[in-house]
Amino acid sequence: TDGVQNKGSDFAALSTYVPQERYGVLAHGAYELNSTTQLFAELLYSHDTLTQFQTFPRLSRGLVTAANPFNPFHVNVRANFLFTSAGRQCFCLTEEYWRPLVGASGGLGSWHWELAGWRSDDWEDVTRTNRTNTAAMNAALASSNPATALNVFQDGPGGSPSLIQSLFMNDLLKFRGGLRAANGLLRGSVAEIPTGRIEGLIGGEYQSGTLDYIAGQSGGVSASRHNSALFTEARIPLWNGRESS
Repeated sequence: TDGVQNKGSDFAALSTYVPQERYGVLAHGAYELNSTTQLFAELLYSHDTLTQFQTFPRLSRGLVTAANPFNPFHVNVRANFLFTSAGRQCFCLTEEYWRPLVGASGGLGSWHWELAGWRSDDWEDVTRTNRTNTAAMNAALASSNPATALNVFQDGPGGSPSLIQSLFMNDLLKFRGGLRAANGLLRGSVAEIPTGRIEGLIGGEYQSGTLDYIAGQSGGVSASRHNSALFTEARIPLWNGRESS
């Protein structure tokens, strides 16, 4: 202002190092119920956090009205301003996931069978700090009261701590996903042919999934879907590679 060009960079405050913490656990167990039947279970859990500090919040071509008592031009003008006193914006992420599974397998004559059921749930929370409150920012730029007007024409915070705090807000985005599923299969010998044994498999699977997106007070979106499938497989030897005597 006042004929002096002030140079700066929004990206000077960007984090070049983003701290992240991640850990997980996988447990598996099995129990022989009898000579032909086995029970098994599995548990998977993971946790992930990430904290990325971004730029300071800024005003980009904001309209400062002539009524603003700090406007030295006394006409509507547009201005840029960097709110360093508000602190850097943060993209803070927390993720959790778990999947328990139980099942059984065994023999039925020359055939092998297996049944399993599992669920999985994942939670993701994203907190974004110092997001601009557009309505409050425009009101401060247009205010004629020195106590509530934003001063973007001199170095400094631009206003009182309470005023600066009112210009920004934190928002929390929540993502939730869930899956419930079960499957089963039967595998065994179907027939003998000159080139070997024909093996077959038949099975099915069912899945029910949900997804929820919650965006603070602005509402969210929920969706679900259900899938089912049957599948089969055959293994037919075309050549056994053995020489006849």
